[in-house]
Amino acid sequence: MEGKSSPLTSPYAPIDPASDTIRLLRLEGDRTGIHGSLIHCSLSNAPKYTALSYAWGSPESPSEIKINGLPVSIRRNLWEALKAIQSINFQPRRDDVEEVMGMLWVDSVCIDQNNTAEKNHQVQQMAAIYSTAAMVISWLGPHTLDSTMLFEWGNNLKTPPPWDWNDTDNETGNGVRKAIKQLLERDYWHRLWIVQEVLLSRHDHQLLCGTDSVSGYGFFNQWLGGGTLRCSFQFDI
Repeated sequence: MEGKSSPLTSPYAPIDPASDTIRLLRLEGDRTGIHGSLIHCSLSNAPKYTALSYAWGSPESPSEIKINGLPVSIRRNLWEALKAIQSINFQPRRDDVEEVMGMLWVDSVCIDQNNTAEKNHQVQQMAAIYSTAAMVISWLGPHTLDSTMLFEWGNNLKTPPPWDWNDTDNETGNGVRKAIKQLLERDYWHRLWIVQEVLLSRHDHQLLCGTDSVSGYGFFNQWLGGGTLRCSFQFDI
């Protein structure tokens, strides 16, 4: 959690620590920057929202967004995630997708990072926040040619891959295997917290590279579960 509000003014109205109140971020259409507003709602009676799972990234070269008209500093990796989601939100899409992605829960924006008591209270609700979300997005970073190819392939995959992952003579399999390996080497997979955040997603889980997305369930159950591809992770807390 790395957001930091202006020392002079804050976009954060107090949250009652005795309640299950959370804040949700509503992004606004803006081609020049990222603007949004925060709304308070009860977690037990919240509108449909998307919870973002992401790697914090380097604290160097932070970027600024405007929340309720006031500046908030966030790390660059999160800024890129919000910019991608903002771009997706304001493309022609199905109404149900717009409804879900129109409201976001992002730890470093929806929690006042200058309020230690609030942070402690909100962290205790994180399991409920991720399990209640209509969608959990795993932000993996910008897209590459390989990730775009992989996601297009995955979105068209209806059954487990029709080859053995260890068959190095299969040209398509080799290309997919290379792209998956590169995807799994991204910083996101080295965060210990992602295990909880991904496993708690009960409704919809999407992997996002740039504005390319693919089902997280399909990735784990069909892509990896359908073969013998072995992966190992070294987690950073």
